Amino acid sequence: MGIYLSPRTDDVAVLEQLAGAPAGTHQRLLDPGRDLPDRDGSDQAQTYYEEIFGDSDLNALDNLRAYGFGRIKPAVFTILREAGKDTQTGSVTDPDLVRLVVDVQGVDLNGAPLEKLQGLSWG
Repeated sequence: MGIYLSPRTDDVAVLEQLAGAPAGTHQRLLDPGRDLPDRDGSDQAQTYYEEIFGDSDLNALDNLRAYGFGRIKPAVFTILREAGKDTQTGSVTDPDLVRLVVDVQGVDLNGAPLEKLQGLSWG
């Protein structure tokens, strides 16, 4: 399975920017498959996922929401351990530690200001 590193923000605009997706992508992610007439749940789910995987912006945002910045790298575990953090689940808001973890993890913020993350969480 793995332990994934994620931004702490719920700000849709920041999540879209982190995913490299244009404004409005989050709303589009919520919309697919909603108004499909005469389809059972299985067909609706299939259509929903086909739409997400067929659209690079939707896919990028969906992946960010599901997997954050990816599995935590071993060097990040070391940093967290040295900072006295539980490496299985937790969060950090200290700006210097957030910056270090983002740098070591190799996160591309796509131009989003670091402080807009409101920290990082993992688990």
